[in-house]
Amino acid sequence: MFFRQYELALERGFEKEIESDFETISTTAVLKTPSPMENQVAKLYTQKIFLKFQEELVETFAYTANRIEEDGENSIFRVEKFEDDQKSYTVTLNHSELRANCSCQMFEFSGILCRHVLTVFTVSNVFTIPSHYILKRWTRDAKSGVALDECGGDSHARESLTSRYTNLCREAIRYAEDGAVAMETYDAAMGALREGG
Repeated sequence: MFFRQYELALERGFEKEIESDFETISTTAVLKTPSPMENQVAKLYTQKIFLKFQEELVETFAYTANRIEEDGENSIFRVEKFEDDQKSYTVTLNHSELRANCSCQMFEFSGILCRHVLTVFTVSNVFTIPSHYILKRWTRDAKSGVALDECGGDSHARESLTSRYTNLCREAIRYAEDGAVAMETYDAAMGALREGG
């Protein structure tokens, strides 16, 4: 009974994935802003991720970013909603590397840039998303292996909690798929996982 339920769950998962792939291929992203960033990611991201990014981008129009400190290559900004200075976020931007860190930690958690960083990019005249912020797993051709390599020598990506989690999940799924084929491979995969744990 358990295995039948498991197979049904897998089938439903595959069906949802196929539907999502079809939606991404067959629909054209509707742009809501004249931003080059939106146009850029509309061509790269899957439909679902594009809509999440678009929501963050549209929200930037309700925020303001004020530089509160500058130290050579780094600037620190206070980002807050217009007429709401009760809740503010701190964004640090390295101008030479175009790397930004926000106190909300949304990128580290979800892999999508937050409205606060996007607001700072806009006021700093950064009009396209730097490549290190476009994670391969969110792109249209993530399955093909052609897109940007999330871990290919980029130490920031390797250090990212999201990236490490994704890589571990990918390896665990590969072990599970290969290990479930026969009892011998199951025993070997289970032994390797236990030894690694």
